[in-house]
Amino acid sequence: MNKLISFIKKIQTEKRIQNLNEEATKQSVILPMLQLLGWQVFDADEVYPEFSIENTRVDYALRNGITSKVFIEVKRINEDLDRHQEQLLTYSFRQGVNLSILTNGIIWWFYLPLQEGSWEQRKFYAIDMYSQSFEKIAEVLINYLAKEKVFNGDALKNAKRLFNNRQKIDIIKKNIPKAWQKLHVEGDEFLIELIAETTEKICGYKPEDKDIIEFLSSVVNGSQNNELPKKIKPKRITKHLAEIAPSSLRTTTINKDLYSLNDDFTFRKISGFIFFNINKDISSWRQFLIEFIKIIANRHINDFYKIGLVGKKKVYFSKDSSKFQNPVKILDSGYFIETNLSANNIALVIKDVLLTFNYEINDLKIRLRS
Repeated sequence: MNKLISFIKKIQTEKRIQNLNEEATKQSVILPMLQLLGWQVFDADEVYPEFSIENTRVDYALRNGITSKVFIEVKRINEDLDRHQEQLLTYSFRQGVNLSILTNGIIWWFYLPLQEGSWEQRKFYAIDMYSQSFEKIAEVLINYLAKEKVFNGDALKNAKRLFNNRQKIDIIKKNIPKAWQKLHVEGDEFLIELIAETTEKICGYKPEDKDIIEFLSSVVNGSQNNELPKKIKPKRITKHLAEIAPSSLRTTTINKDLYSLNDDFTFRKISGFIFFNINKDISSWRQFLIEFIKIIANRHINDFYKIGLVGKKKVYFSKDSSKFQNPVKILDSGYFIETNLSANNIALVIKDVLLTFNYEINDLKIRLRS
């Protein structure tokens, strides 16, 4: 235990670790960690490197003789892990492996691949070497990855117990306020996502959006001691509709102020939008997202496949609706869109859509409720 804690301290303090590539991460972080957890890293009956699965390989299979107990996929330090989890868990599921780990040496995501739910829901714990105490990290690694516990089944029992433990909800709710205090965000467009990620870093569990929304509502209603982010009023676009809209629209909307997608929409309600000759009244940001994407789908029937390119870190459009919390099908395109987004997040997605289909940001204007 003491040697494991000392090694975790070393990872937390050595700056050179930030510059390691994938192979160096395996050699300098993963293998020493496994060795401290009791694994014979030079015995292929226990730690099998580059384990073949169908037409690909997983970095390490932790085995008891011929039986794979744990799959570990390793990426370089600071690699974004989100886009790698589906492949690892698919192969784990097909091979009947009960425990899987995706790591870049700093972040460790623990999964139960054979449980029900989305890939994200099968993640039962997350370690962040820079955000959690070394004692807690050591405890988690021993509980779920120590050779003795993997071989005798305790690791799997511990994982399932944690996965099903209703205490998880209490821990999440307890740590959402801590995440709020830690972020000090004022009107950030990714507020819910940031709170979720920071809560996970603090306590190892990722909350559902509804838990965060419940907390934020309590802040708004004054039942929490946390101070609300300052309400930021969007900057007005000085041009009126008369200057940019077709003459047919000017008579009814000449006095309406318009807003750009670059503005901040925190706590603001939308009333409509203008896109070239389309002037549409809407009642919610969600409706705005859906209606605008339908317009793009109709305008770009032959190249609407480009919609799949939108989103650098997070997928917003997919032909697989199971990836989303609240998917909506886009006409007959075969694509679904995630609609469980904040107002500012919707603005960012639509900006990306405009650029993807070679429009200017200012081709679209927003009307807000007064």
